[in-house]
Amino acid sequence: MGCYAVTTLVFSLGLPGPWGHRFFTSGMIYFVCGTLTYKLYENYLHRFYSRALAMTMLCICIAMTLFNTLFLSGLGHWFYFGVCFISIPFVFDLTKNIKWDRFIGEFSYPAYLSHYLFLAFGSLAVARMGLSQSWWSEIALVGTILGSYVLLRFVSIPIDRIREERVVKIRNKSAVEETKELNAELAQTGELKGVVNADKQV
Repeated sequence: MGCYAVTTLVFSLGLPGPWGHRFFTSGMIYFVCGTLTYKLYENYLHRFYSRALAMTMLCICIAMTLFNTLFLSGLGHWFYFGVCFISIPFVFDLTKNIKWDRFIGEFSYPAYLSHYLFLAFGSLAVARMGLSQSWWSEIALVGTILGSYVLLRFVSIPIDRIREERVVKIRNKSAVEETKELNAELAQTGELKGVVNADKQV
């Protein structure tokens, strides 16, 4: 609610771009909304999911984005925001098993983190090499794409792999310990016969 209140205040006062797009709480509202819509979908909205409904929501979002000039002020802005808010988990469920779509999603975060660095690098490259200012955005775009791929390929993916392996090891270790305890209890009661050894299961 705090993020929402601050963001509403920023927009109502008509403050310039940096306050609306780069101020911490103004940017945080989108992450908070992502968390809220996930919880809402997980607890309630998932029961309404169907492929046809998800496709319809995706088409509506695409159409509203293409014709976004109709939704840039007043209630239109909030209507667009609300439709996207509700649609995201449905669209995610529709596309979550598409490998290239998942890669783009994972690619977007390092791009978000690094694009300011490559904007600065592009500006420096243009100044040092005496290039036309029109090359600035192209250099920054190429740098962001390459840099984000490096971060994803050699930092994010290996860390995720290590984390997943640790989770699997912890679960396996827990299963072994639980089965050993059960075997010990059954051995004391004389009911051990037929119990499969947990080490072999894992």
